[in-house]
Amino acid sequence: MWLRGGFPLSLLAADEVDSFAWQRDFIESFLLRDLAQMGVKVAAESLQRFWRMQAPRPWRASSTPLWTR
Repeated sequence: MWLRGGFPLSLLAADEVDSFAWQRDFIESFLLRDLAQMGVKVAAESLQRFWRMQAPRPWRASSTPLWTR
């Protein structure tokens, strides 16, 4: 469940390849369609690059920057 996520179609996919394909398609539709409908006016390619840069970063529950702690 950790790698497949909590969405039923991803979690119940036949194998990891299908699960990751579903996740990739979900993120792509979110970036291309949903954010645009919410008024985000950034090119899809830029959003995808931003998400790829942020994906490996560990996020903290606190929004306090590390250098202020």
